Amino acid sequence: AQAGLDEIYSSFEFIRDGKVYSLYEAMENDLVTIPDFFSTATVKGTLGKPPLEKMFHMHYRGQDLYGTQVLDQIKKWSDFGTVKPDVYSALTRVLENSNEFFKLSDRCFVLLGASSEMGPFEILLKLGATVVAIDLPDRPAVWNRLIQTALNSCGTLILPVSREIPEDCQDLSAIAQHAGANILTQTPEIAQWLLHVAPEKDICIGSYTYLDSDLFVRIAVAGDAIAQKVLKNRPNTNLAFLSSGADVFIVDEEAVKMAESRMEKLWHVLINKLSFGRYLQPNTHELFVSESGDRFYICDGKN
Repeated sequence: AQAGLDEIYSSFEFIRDGKVYSLYEAMENDLVTIPDFFSTATVKGTLGKPPLEKMFHMHYRGQDLYGTQVLDQIKKWSDFGTVKPDVYSALTRVLENSNEFFKLSDRCFVLLGASSEMGPFEILLKLGATVVAIDLPDRPAVWNRLIQTALNSCGTLILPVSREIPEDCQDLSAIAQHAGANILTQTPEIAQWLLHVAPEKDICIGSYTYLDSDLFVRIAVAGDAIAQKVLKNRPNTNLAFLSSGADVFIVDEEAVKMAESRMEKLWHVLINKLSFGRYLQPNTHELFVSESGDRFYICDGKN
C-alpha cells in the first residue's frame, strides 16, 4: 500500500506558474509564497443544543424516528439482512452512551467538500462541533447556505476566505462572496492554512469530495496530500472517509456469506443470466489469512 502511495506522489504532477512539480515536491517544497494566503472567518451558532432524545434521529419513509424508534427500524433491517447485525449493536451502544458520544463541543472536524449532500456538515454543527469547511470558491449561494446552517445551530463554522476579508469581519454576505478554496489548484495553501486552524483542538479530516471521471482521482489524491501534510505536522489528527459501494473494502466472513446468500435467490439468478452477467453481478471476495490466523476478505466493488 505504501509503495502504491509513493508511486502516486512521485508520478502525479502539480503545475504552478508554468512549472511542473511532482505532488511530493509540491507539498514538501515551499510553494506557498504568501504565508497568510487565506484569511479565516468564524461563524458562531445562535441556538442551544437540542435535547439528547432529539439528536438520535432518522428520517425514513416520510416519518421522523427518534431514539429507540431508530433502533427498532435498524433491528428490522438487521433481521431481514439489509444490514449486518453489528450495525444494530453499534447504534445501540451510541444511544446508550449518548451523553458521551454526542458531546462534540470540544471537537474540530475538517470537511473537504463541505457542501456534499451525504456529508456530516449539518449534524456535526447540531451536535455543537467546530466545523472547518473547505469547498469551491466563487459560489456565494452555497456558502450562504452553509453559513445560515451554522447560525441555526449550536456549533461553530470556520472557513477560508480571501485575504482582503479581515478575520473580525461580521458581514456574512461579504464572507460568502469571498469564501472557499480549490482543493485541486490550491492544495499546498489549504494544507498550510490547516496547520494553524483551531490550534487548541485535535482535528479530524474527512474527505467528502466527488467529481466525474479522472477528476475524481485527482481530487481524491489532492485530498490525501492535504491530509498527509497535516498528519505530519499535527500528529493527533484523525481521518474520516465517506465510502461508496463501488470501492474496495476489507470485510469479514459473515458479510461474505450474507452477500453470497443473495445470489441464491431465483430472481437474482434470472436477472443475472438474462442480462448475460451485466446486472446483479456478485462482487469479488478474495480470502486472505493473516499471520495470526485471522480470516478476512477483500470485497472488490469496482469490478
